[in-house]
Amino acid sequence: MANRLIFILFFWTSLLAAQDISRAEYISKYKDLAVAEMHQYGIPASITLAQGILESGNGNSELARKAKNHFGIKCHSSWKGKKVYHDDDEAQECFRKYPTVAASFRDHSVFLQKSRYANLFELAITDYKGWAKGLKKAGYATNPKYPELLIKIIEDNQLQRYDKPTDAPFMAKRWFNGITYGYPYLLGQKGLYKNEHKGFLLTASTEASLEDIHALIGANKLLHHKIGIGVLAGVSFDKEEAITYQAKCGLAVQFLLTHKEKMWLIQPSIMTADFREFVPAISVGLLK
Repeated sequence: MANRLIFILFFWTSLLAAQDISRAEYISKYKDLAVAEMHQYGIPASITLAQGILESGNGNSELARKAKNHFGIKCHSSWKGKKVYHDDDEAQECFRKYPTVAASFRDHSVFLQKSRYANLFELAITDYKGWAKGLKKAGYATNPKYPELLIKIIEDNQLQRYDKPTDAPFMAKRWFNGITYGYPYLLGQKGLYKNEHKGFLLTASTEASLEDIHALIGANKLLHHKIGIGVLAGVSFDKEEAITYQAKCGLAVQFLLTHKEKMWLIQPSIMTADFREFVPAISVGLLK
């Protein structure tokens, strides 16, 4: 009796797993995943969903079923994970295999961080047409009608309703400048260049204390789109009777906090001119 129940359960589970899901079911099932990726990486949820729908046939393609690959991403030389082979433009091409659908969505987001897609992140989060055309231009797909297919899927299913402004304008914008305040340098002017997709941050600043003025440049690694860490180098000018200057360097951490179309920058640092005496400092500014 127990064996019969196990057989029946296995039979119905296999039958349900083999059934195709509809487009509406696909959207309902994966929209939250697409929105989460939008919040994390700044890719419109409508684009992620439309690409998943188109590339995987609503999640019903052989590649989606066997490899949980919903975006048709091929192995390429950098891929170290599991692989499957599937006929595409050529016979038995190598495609990435994922443990979960969520892993496929995440890898799609990471895949679009390549430099050839960088211009897409300059677009508004609501510009799904620009994204669709830009993906084709950057070489994501070979089908000449790829943008039109994505746009039709988005508009037929109103996927654009999931494209809500998040950190995307902040992530896309690269140049910022503004006044900073802090200690021991009370007042300053800072310029900042942030390249989200290549993962670096550059700064240039002049700041004045009661005793001296310094001019610094900085190069930083973005650990997250809101946190950077790096080095500072520059010179300080003493404001006593005879103006003197000395080279200095240091380490800094940047915390980047969005505020509408502007950005709060909080930068604690530690500076030295001789590697014997280290001076802590902090500056805060609203950059735009």
